[in-house]
Amino acid sequence: MTYFLDSNFLIDAKNLHFPITGKPEFWNWLVRLGTDGVLRIPEAVHNEVTCGNDDLVEWVNSHQATFSCKTSECIFSLPHALAGYGNPTETDLEFLRADPYVIAHAMAAGGTVVTGEKPKETSVIKNKKIPTICEGLHVPCLTLPGFMWELRSTMPI
Repeated sequence: MTYFLDSNFLIDAKNLHFPITGKPEFWNWLVRLGTDGVLRIPEAVHNEVTCGNDDLVEWVNSHQATFSCKTSECIFSLPHALAGYGNPTETDLEFLRADPYVIAHAMAAGGTVVTGEKPKETSVIKNKKIPTICEGLHVPCLTLPGFMWELRSTMPI
């Protein structure tokens, strides 16, 4: 199984649960999963996360080769992912940012999306959340605890 990380997974992990400098075991575990090909960070997520200027940006940039998956790898699944949102306009896409790409990568690889978003039923395209879209498209989707539970046997002790 391959897991594709959403931006807020990384941001929430750093800000709420596992500070990079305070909990390096977690971040080293992610690197090991990336090296093993289990964990991927879509190019669109990389671009979204690296807009800032903090230790997460440094971490993502320093491990780009380990996790990176190019948009070209999901290009044929992207229209299906976008259809899950109700075929968003260009204006809607600005709000959705990397989300459709994460879903498209998981669709293309038969993988799982990992996000911190919570499901939300809404008809407003720009407010639709990844878990809701994944459910409609039958794409597996996990939160941080679900991801950690699923991969608990590989976690550092």
